[in-house]
Formats: sequence, structure tokens, C-alpha cells
Amino acid sequence: MPASESDRVHPTSNRHGLPAAPARGRISPFLTRRDPGITGVRRLLPDASGALWIETEPGELYRLHEGRLRVYTRRDGLPNDIVVSLTEDREHGVWVGTRDGLARLKQRKFEALGVREGLTNDLVTAVHGSRAGGFWVGTRAGLDYVDGARATTRPFRPGLPSDMVVSLLEDRAGALWIGTQSGLWRARGGVVVRFGREASLARATRDPQSRRIARDPSKRSPSG
Repeated sequence: MPASESDRVHPTSNRHGLPAAPARGRISPFLTRRDPGITGVRRLLPDASGALWIETEPGELYRLHEGRLRVYTRRDGLPNDIVVSLTEDREHGVWVGTRDGLARLKQRKFEALGVREGLTNDLVTAVHGSRAGGFWVGTRAGLDYVDGARATTRPFRPGLPSDMVVSLLEDRAGALWIGTQSGLWRARGGVVVRFGREASLARATRDPQSRRIARDPSKRSPSG
């Protein structure tokens, strides 16, 4: 076992667990369906301590560190046992979106934020760090901004034509790209513009939802 789980490359698998690929290119089993709770890997997040956070297909949350695998649940402060989004802030804090609100890891315990703290809705569908230091939080009912330092929230203004946010990305120019059930939108300087079939985006697909947004390393804007 390497000193850090991030010393290995972990290609994700949606059925058979988590393979590990060392730098030389060989792929070997790392975590499989025989490991307790690992039934499919949806998202991976290496943190500053060298640990690897694992979000599984059913929505469980695990942390792998120095060969030890630990599961996190409501007993650890999560609002819900079903996790739907995962990210890390600039201070290396882990933020988790669940079906019942947002949670951040603080002093080895998760601290929950929900409608009572200002979120538009408790079903958190996407979380993305902002250059300003806070977080954009997509929910089933709209988009919020969370000030990470004070853990306060405020709704996004102007509003979105579609409330169901499914993916988020802030590009190098400061524009916020928002994937919703009605397509892809860009927000910058208080102006929201749609990128859809009429804008020559995703003409090849009949599904209007933007489930994932990725940045092209050679460009300032995300790639579709």
C-alpha cells in the first residue's frame, strides 16, 4: 500500500468497484464488489491529507486512507445517507451534497446546511467551488451561493428558467456554466444566456439535460 492513495491513478467503474492503475500503466484490482459496501464507483476525490473519498453508485460515501476504508453516514453528521455530489474547498475542506442538504467536514465531523440555513432546497444536486472562495450549490429548486468561511447562503440572482440544476462549472474568465434539465446556461455579469440546439450545442443528442460540464485545458470556456 503506497503512503498516499493519490499515488495511484483510479479509473472509475460503475459496476465492479475501483481498479487502480500505477504510473507504469498496469491496471490491477484495488477495491472490488467483494469489499464491504463497494457496489460501484461514481465519483472520486483525493484530499490534501492523501486520502481518497469515494462516492458509490447507490450514494454511499467512503474514505480510504492508509489502507483503511471507512463509511460516513448520518451518525457522522451527514443530513442523509445518500450522497449526490462531492467537492473540496481551497482550505481543503470536504463538502458533500445529499438528498437532505449540504454538509462540510469540520474537525472530523460533518456540519449540515439546509433550507433552515438558506438553501433553496434540501436536495443538493451539484456543488462547485468559486474563485471568490465560496461555493455554487445546485438544488432541485434553483441555485445558491454559499460563503464557505461563514457557511451562509444566498439564492442566485437573476433566477434560472429551469430550477433543476444538474451540473456546474466556473471557467477561468469568471463565467458560471449551469447545466439544467432544459439545457446549458452561462451566467456572467448578471446576464444569463442559453446554449442549446439553436446555439449549435449538443445537436447530436435528443436529451436536453446537461449532466456534466468539463473544461478544455486549451481554451477559456468549457467543452460540451
